[in-house]
Amino acid sequence: MTTKRIRKKFTCRTGELPVIGEYVKTSVIRDKIKFSAFSPKYNDAGIAAFEQLLDEVDELINPKAGLNERKLVTEKLHAKMDEVWGKSDHIDEYIVMSKGAVPISVKDFGITALKQFAKAYDAEGTIDMLKFVNFNITKYGDALKEQGLTDELISFLGDATTKISQLNIQQYNLTNEHKDAVVNNISMLNNLYDRIIEICKIGKILFRGNAEKLKEYTFNNLKKQVRQSHNNHIKV
Repeated sequence: MTTKRIRKKFTCRTGELPVIGEYVKTSVIRDKIKFSAFSPKYNDAGIAAFEQLLDEVDELINPKAGLNERKLVTEKLHAKMDEVWGKSDHIDEYIVMSKGAVPISVKDFGITALKQFAKAYDAEGTIDMLKFVNFNITKYGDALKEQGLTDELISFLGDATTKISQLNIQQYNLTNEHKDAVVNNISMLNNLYDRIIEICKIGKILFRGNAEKLKEYTFNNLKKQVRQSHNNHIKV
């Protein structure tokens, strides 16, 4: 028997939901006298329960341990591709210095594409081109060694292929684990969304006629505000 998949109720991006929740939390705490008068669900204990749910969702979407681990893996991956990008210049120049002893161009050797992929931090592209470059190094090794190619550099490029592949798989697995955790807890996200919508509905009742406060209790307006804030942050 297959388990029926729970669909998300909200139209915003998953990562935006707790941010919108924080905006709503700020408003409802400020206006808690009116909210608690409207319903006992919004007394101090009720608001504390909403805050706890918000914290749980934030930890689900932005787990501190998971984020730190993914960040560390990404930094290692980028650092290794930076090394590859720098070392590629050596091969580039050795091909030019060979003056035809290596009978193919830098581009055909694979160096141009390798540098492009490494600079763009495209792990899959970098791995593929490293394999191609390493094949050509084996094929034209003698001519390149005459120009200065060392066994150390050959070894580095071979090891880099393995290391980038390992880090890329590790990053993929960590990302998938996080995605699976979020998908498996959609009901928690839906619960937060329901609470946010309920607060927004009550806010609109309590502050009918107050244009500024109505904006603070309008979900779509808050979604736009979150996205604008995110876009401004990227520009800075």
